[in-house]
Amino acid sequence: MATSLTPILTTLPTTDPGAGFSVFFWDSRYKFTAAGPSTSLGYSNYVGDIGTQTFGLSGAYNGLRGAFLGVGFDVGGEFGTTKNYKTGALSAWDGSALSAREGLTNPEPNSITLRSGADLKWSVITRTPNLSTLSTPVTLHQTVSSLNDIEYKRCRVKLLNQGKLLRVEIKDSNGDYQTYLEQTLEPTATLANAVYNSVPSLPTTFNVGMAFANGKTASNCWVKNFSVYGDTVDDANATTILDTLTALTVVSPTSAG
Repeated sequence: MATSLTPILTTLPTTDPGAGFSVFFWDSRYKFTAAGPSTSLGYSNYVGDIGTQTFGLSGAYNGLRGAFLGVGFDVGGEFGTTKNYKTGALSAWDGSALSAREGLTNPEPNSITLRSGADLKWSVITRTPNLSTLSTPVTLHQTVSSLNDIEYKRCRVKLLNQGKLLRVEIKDSNGDYQTYLEQTLEPTATLANAVYNSVPSLPTTFNVGMAFANGKTASNCWVKNFSVYGDTVDDANATTILDTLTALTVVSPTSAG
């Protein structure tokens, strides 16, 4: 299976940058219900006052039901941390609890974090450094004075090799795609045999989504040409995806670029 998304994304803030956005894959047998707000980017678990103040609830949220994998474009830098009681990284399952690696309390703004699925408690698999520090620097967030000044960034999220490889690419100023994250994955059934890069068993039905989160700031996110394509997309699946996501174009694998 090779499912790929090609979004073009940018943000136009009115104050400080928002938390960021996520692209995720989930088992479409589950009804879609957004997960945690703020630092959870609509994907992972969350406990915090934003949920209480905004929705009048307890402020505690599970992550996305049926989730297989979540890619967080982490503008604020907190998606890859344990802030708001989010799950840390799996170093091993000891039979009763998850153990977290060191460093997950430190934010990493302008980064990309990969989180596992619901069966593994949406745990952190890996996190990049600040993308502006890499050999081909890129900044996810922009501050512009008008919409005419937006410079859209074309991004691709590819799930390859029967769900065993995840690659994130962003096009550079020369028009070439650069790889900013490439991670092997280990599909597994339970926490009992989980390793740090484990994801749930690959579901037989798949869907793709995006979520945006402001946190306590105010930030706009502008999206162009959000497309989904892959070797499992047929007319029936395309209808399901289009019913779930707005402004989505599904094209065939032979015509997608």
